[in-house]
Amino acid sequence: MAFQVITDFIAKTTVRIIAYITDDNGNPVIPNGATIIIKGPMGNALINSASMTNTDLGEYTYLFLTTANSSKGLYSGEIDITNVVNAVTITSTASFNFRLI
Repeated sequence: MAFQVITDFIAKTTVRIIAYITDDNGNPVIPNGATIIIKGPMGNALINSASMTNTDLGEYTYLFLTTANSSKGLYSGEIDITNVVNAVTITSTASFNFRLI
């Protein structure tokens, strides 16, 4: 079974995207970096590898500002988390979607 959750936002609001980063035991961790990519409804990159803000232990946030003129439709994105463990760089990626209405 597979499913997808999509959250709707009204254009002209701020979309707050939060990534919670934990280790294998569920403990929050601070990675070496967190970047975000956001693509508009036509697939064009609106935000390309922007740094996310560390707002709490294991929590990174990005505020995506929209206006009344922002394109309506389904937006997609990726968050890349980079961590260096024993001189080895590990990158994890998570995808997300939201819709502007």
